[in-house]
Amino acid sequence: MTPLVDAATRAGYTVISNNAPTVMEISGLGNWGALENYCHKWVKHTHAGHHYDHVSVIYRYADGNRSLRDIGVNGVRFGDLPSVCECTPVHRGVQGMWGVRKMYRRWSSQLTAHGVKVYLGTWPTAGAAARARDRYVVEHELTVPLNYPQEELVTA
Repeated sequence: MTPLVDAATRAGYTVISNNAPTVMEISGLGNWGALENYCHKWVKHTHAGHHYDHVSVIYRYADGNRSLRDIGVNGVRFGDLPSVCECTPVHRGVQGMWGVRKMYRRWSSQLTAHGVKVYLGTWPTAGAAARARDRYVVEHELTVPLNYPQEELVTA
């Protein structure tokens, strides 16, 4: 059988990524019915001794929003995914700081930017971890809240 990427291209979609045999991210204005029918056939067919029960297709809209479509033997399930254009802050712990949490005897700093988790490292204090996150946010011009918005950050 033809690989799913080729079927998506033939249906008029642009393939953004193909992470695994059963996962792909697409965009564009294509023929969804043709791609869905092919995915159903592909799932029912056994590939090299492997049986797949579904195919995950992530559709990215022009505004950056994404939806998940699981095409399986029992039909299609739809769901929404986080946008690739927004940055989502991670708020953890009772310390009340964005993207800071305790890891053993040190403090970890992290955030999710454009759908990717960014680990910034560990520091001896929560304040140092929060300032490191704030520096990253300012340097990369992200639209997430700062832990210390009133302070002047040194980006050295």
